[in-house]
Amino acid sequence: MITALSTLIGKRFTNKYKDKYEFYKAYEKFNSTAIRNLNFRNGGIRGFYKDDFGNKNFNDFLGEIIDEIDSEAKIKFLPNYLTEREKNEIVDYFTSIGRQNFNAEMDLLERTRVFLDEKIKELKEQSRRYSSLGAKLGFTIGMTTMIIIL
Repeated sequence: MITALSTLIGKRFTNKYKDKYEFYKAYEKFNSTAIRNLNFRNGGIRGFYKDDFGNKNFNDFLGEIIDEIDSEAKIKFLPNYLTEREKNEIVDYFTSIGRQNFNAEMDLLERTRVFLDEKIKELKEQSRRYSSLGAKLGFTIGMTTMIIIL
């Protein structure tokens, strides 16, 4: 019982890496949709922000900030597993998007696409490495506790 509980707790502590990876995948999907939308001139963000981007936290964030102007207010809707730097980068993106001419907007979206590709690779590796580590560490702590108790 102790071993199972500690394994679950260890897994739970490292789920943030998986959650962050999935959040950034949704962010990348949003950015790709924005590029496609801009290329075909299908309107602004309001035309697709209610789409499902594959992550509940990201979808909720979009729903809350679409009409929000204040950057500080936008930050409070981001999940806690993101660092302050990541939160600021995301808020800067959503503050800038849709406010420039075609070329500047396309440049912003393309730079963000390159950034997100690299970030997703990094997060995928972290998620792969640390998810199993948390479960293993939790199991080890549980087994050690069991041995000490016995």
